[in-house]
Amino acid sequence: MRWEIISIGLGSPSTVQRYHVQSQFHPIDSSLRRRHVERRCSVKDIDAAESKATVNCDMGDSGEVTGTRKPRDTFTFNPVQPLLATDRTSESSEEEPEPDSTSMPAAVESPYFVGAQYHLDFASGTHVSTPPHARVRVTVLQTFEPFTVSPVLKVKLQSVDPVIRPPLPSTMILKLYDRRFAHDLRAFHDAPPLTHESEAQYRSFASRQGPTRSLAEWQSKRLADDETDSAPPPAETEAYLAALLLSYRSSEVLAYHRLLPLQGTALPRFFGLTQFALDAVHPHTVDPSVPGILLDFIAGTTLSDLPPRGVLRCHRRRMRSRGHAEPRRAPRELPRRLTSRYRRRRHCHPPDGP
Repeated sequence: MRWEIISIGLGSPSTVQRYHVQSQFHPIDSSLRRRHVERRCSVKDIDAAESKATVNCDMGDSGEVTGTRKPRDTFTFNPVQPLLATDRTSESSEEEPEPDSTSMPAAVESPYFVGAQYHLDFASGTHVSTPPHARVRVTVLQTFEPFTVSPVLKVKLQSVDPVIRPPLPSTMILKLYDRRFAHDLRAFHDAPPLTHESEAQYRSFASRQGPTRSLAEWQSKRLADDETDSAPPPAETEAYLAALLLSYRSSEVLAYHRLLPLQGTALPRFFGLTQFALDAVHPHTVDPSVPGILLDFIAGTTLSDLPPRGVLRCHRRRMRSRGHAEPRRAPRELPRRLTSRYRRRRHCHPPDGP
């Protein structure tokens, strides 16, 4: 395994800085790709003439650099851009000019925010080839951030034209498969920063050859790129993510189709497929090609709203009430005077919970 510094910051050798480190290896599992990870490193023994240096990084408990289990390790890197042959100690005392924000590429603003309104072409059922048969207008009530693989929104139904049977509920979950804001997926596959310029390049690439390739073809090409140790162009990475997310939607829709008897009890109800309407006004960064699904909204208390200690305490109480022994601890008898009090508290709902 070889590690290379992707970006180098200015500063004195003793300055603790943050670097982007890229692992380059040939994984057995083709789903694993090169990835960028951030490490806190301090520079040691700078050799500007050779464009080399030694840095000391805090790797946590993994020790991924050398395969050891040491929390700290030292390794030598080859910077992509040569280090400046200047006295870093003298530079550290001088104030560096702030970067000109006007020269930086403009990032793409998220179209998913509270209060946004969308016009969706809706098709009920679990067949992805079903053409839309209704126009649904919704307003965003809540965004479940941070977005990891799919933006998930709580929406309120405003209108449906024409009326469909059975009717849609007033509050639903809109899940979108937008590669631009699949932040964890983009980080895992080394997608470039999202800017208007990069989007224009991707659109140009997709209009020429992007959509003609299947997901299997993209995966074969990326595996070949890994074997030759070559990075794919940014537009190809965007096209691959679009195909990957489309397969995610197909798999999720198929899962809801096969688990239809469990919908409404063990699973949320699946209402249908969505697409942004082309002839309607949306937030200016909405991508009409982004597919989505509408699901039932289940009201309740989320795990993020519960304190960790409270969750563990509730779990232990429920295990005791059902007669199960706790792992690594023998069950104990409760005093008779505490039994009724214990039974009243065993549900462990927060004061404002359901």
